Amino acid sequence: DYVEQYSNYFDLFPVLKSFQDNLKWYRELGVTGVFAHGSEDKYSALDDLKSYVTASLLWNPAQNIDSLRYSYLEAAYPE
Repeated sequence: DYVEQYSNYFDLFPVLKSFQDNLKWYRELGVTGVFAHGSEDKYSALDDLKSYVTASLLWNPAQNIDSLRYSYLEAAYPE
């Protein structure tokens, strides 16, 4: 699955919701593994945050995206 919107990869979170929906659908189909193809380098704003949320959703696609984002931001950027 693609976790990057290549026409506008500088946007902060352009595809996280659709990625989450895809993961839920894959699970319903019995898929047991997904390769999340996206940017391999830090050239997008807050790419570390997107990587964290993506990895978290791979473990459990039912998680709340906003909660994941806020908990990461509080830990990584406390100021």
